[in-house]
Amino acid sequence: MTRLQYLGALAVLGVAGLVGGMIGGRSTGHPAYGQEIAPGMPVPEEIAPEAPMPEEIAPVVPVPEFVEAKAFHVVDDEGDLRVRIQVDDDDQPSVVLWDAENRKRAEFALYGEGMPAAQFLDDAGNVRLALRVADDGRPDVSLRDEEGSVRAQLQLSDDGRPGIYLMDGADTLRARLNLDPNGRPGLVLQGDAGINRIQMDLDSDSHPLMLFADASGTDRVSLSLEDTGRPRLMMFDGDGTVRTDQSIEEDGDVGIALLADDETVRVELAVDSDGGGYMEIQDPFGNTVWSAE
Repeated sequence: MTRLQYLGALAVLGVAGLVGGMIGGRSTGHPAYGQEIAPGMPVPEEIAPEAPMPEEIAPVVPVPEFVEAKAFHVVDDEGDLRVRIQVDDDDQPSVVLWDAENRKRAEFALYGEGMPAAQFLDDAGNVRLALRVADDGRPDVSLRDEEGSVRAQLQLSDDGRPGIYLMDGADTLRARLNLDPNGRPGLVLQGDAGINRIQMDLDSDSHPLMLFADASGTDRVSLSLEDTGRPRLMMFDGDGTVRTDQSIEEDGDVGIALLADDETVRVELAVDSDGGGYMEIQDPFGNTVWSAE
């Protein structure tokens, strides 16, 4: 075969392949090689995106209405426990919170007969604040020092009267502020042995009264305002007997009475509103034995 014949054969084969591809594209509906895909023209299988098979589609999982467990642990990004919700061996629920340093800082729980309580802890794990409802239903708030001793307490009495109580480091009550059954306020300061040393309150007519007691709890000094606004100072002996009585009358007269151990007046001293002085001495029967003006 000559070179000219060989080139003619190649040209015939090329034209035949091109015509065959165009005819095949029309018969199958697919574009021929090199032909641009027109809108609406089907995409050949070799270039079409792979469709997911039905068995590859994830199944729809139903959401449960509740989850049952004895405990739940919630951790942070480091895997450290931060929250625990559980029911203990006594069937009491609790929630405990930890800080980022793995220190327990708060706990909420039920105790006893299902009464609620909450505790808040410091860096060392000591309870510093406690709140609870007692078994008899009374609320109670306690503030504690780093040794765990209660130093201040707010609570209600059995009949619902509020009270604030302050304790020293030995758990001894040192101060008390509360309302009496008639709703009158009172403040009591106590000594080391828990004995009342100072008491301030209002009497039945809302007149202020202050009492000072010795180490045995016996009142030795009384300060008060009476019905007319008259100030009065009384001093008592170790048996609680009045031995001196001093007051200022409504008209401005000042008087001091000195009493025997049977509380009979033996000496009277007075200064009237005009500045005049008076003194009288009496016998045990109340008779004047000496006087001066």
